[in-house]
Amino acid sequence: MRAIAASGAAIVSVYWPIRAEPDLRAWMRAACARGLRVALPVATELERPLTFREWRPGAPMARGLWKIPYPADGAQVLPTAVLAPLVGFDAACYRLGYGGGFFDRTLAAMTRKPVVIGVGYPQLRIATIYPQHHDIPMDWIVPGAEPAVRRT
Repeated sequence: MRAIAASGAAIVSVYWPIRAEPDLRAWMRAACARGLRVALPVATELERPLTFREWRPGAPMARGLWKIPYPADGAQVLPTAVLAPLVGFDAACYRLGYGGGFFDRTLAAMTRKPVVIGVGYPQLRIATIYPQHHDIPMDWIVPGAEPAVRRT
């Protein structure tokens, strides 16, 4: 997660883990303790961009689509860095998610582009995801303990 510090991110959007995604909740708590502002994506409607709400340890949570928790109250924020979970990724830093298109739709709609970092496991690397016109590559891929991959 050195890319976050290197980006000078003021607000970093993390994700609440589902299924077998890397669990960054301990990192989120530590980041808040260091003074970094942390946000979570809010998905309450299909085929709509995500919104983001600031999160702090102990914040009351609500549940959105697929029962994924998000901060129940608080103002919406615009992250300067976004961490996105990976189901698959390729050397060009394109990612596969669970197929809802939420991150691509959200990134395409943002007027101020954040640093975007895909987070996953090395075994999720594939030759290509066969990116479509709507797919947006990540700036970085962090595949577990392996070296990070930077989009060139």
